[in-house]
Amino acid sequence: MKKNPMVRRIATAALVLASIAGGSMAFAQSFPNKPVRLIVPAAAGGGFDLIARMLGERVSTAWGNPVVIENRPGGGHVVATGFVAKSDPDGYTLLVCGGNHTLNPFLHASLPYDTQKDFESVVLLAKTPFVLVVHPSIPAKNLREFVEYAKSRKGDLNFTATQPNGAAHLSGELLKRTAGFDMTFIAYKGSAPALQDVLAGRVPVMFDAPVTAMPHLKSGATRALAVTSASREAALPDVPTIAESGYPTVDVSAWVALVAPARTPVAVTEKINAGFVQALNEPDVRAKLASQGWTVTASSRQGLTDFVKAELDRWGVVVRAAKLRAD
Repeated sequence: MKKNPMVRRIATAALVLASIAGGSMAFAQSFPNKPVRLIVPAAAGGGFDLIARMLGERVSTAWGNPVVIENRPGGGHVVATGFVAKSDPDGYTLLVCGGNHTLNPFLHASLPYDTQKDFESVVLLAKTPFVLVVHPSIPAKNLREFVEYAKSRKGDLNFTATQPNGAAHLSGELLKRTAGFDMTFIAYKGSAPALQDVLAGRVPVMFDAPVTAMPHLKSGATRALAVTSASREAALPDVPTIAESGYPTVDVSAWVALVAPARTPVAVTEKINAGFVQALNEPDVRAKLASQGWTVTASSRQGLTDFVKAELDRWGVVVRAAKLRAD
């Protein structure tokens, strides 16, 4: 009795899929059996680099396999991101990424990769807010007073941030757009010279990272008005959020995540996710990250996918309204 051609095709397809699935599972079971590279899009010594090295060491020990940190700075993270996008989808080359991952599509006329199509989500590792600090010469004691003060200056107020076109800078642009006032961004080549001018009062407003802001807040050299996250920062428990101050849509954090090249097998990305989540849940790792202002997220793969989509949906509007360009 002859089989129906459609039945034969379905049966053949099922066998092919089963073979692929079996091969993927076998590959995942043996993963990793050679060094795994974490590509960091910034120079050694920065926040991304320190987190990558700390977690890489823990995961390397758990796997019994080297996790190697490779720094590839340049192009506002474009160099490293493009490199990983074109790497083999086998789980052995991963990108440590953050806010630039979802800002670059709007800041550049073209990119050598597609942020959504060319990567597989692995894990959202941690987040940290920014803190809005002002020089003591600014009379405002809270965010509501600051907004009124800024409106009275009619754009004659300068601000800076840890990085031009980065998430801290965009915090200011989003607050301006939401609260209906204007101020002018002053760009610096690095957060150190920016902070120096804030301390001198030459640029009296800054969106800074908590870990670098805290010493100057304690000394009274600057004053904190609000943090940009939805919940208060543990290291600054007395500083209200921007949302508490009347602007609930302003919820911005620096973040760090891992992504893999598109078509990396799900079983492999799940195994990588599990390894890094385990490392993030170690009490001393959480404590060390908290001391640097980071809150562990340790998301699922889908959690990172949803987060990236939400960030892309939000920042496109803000970047276009502010007319920001990186090239």
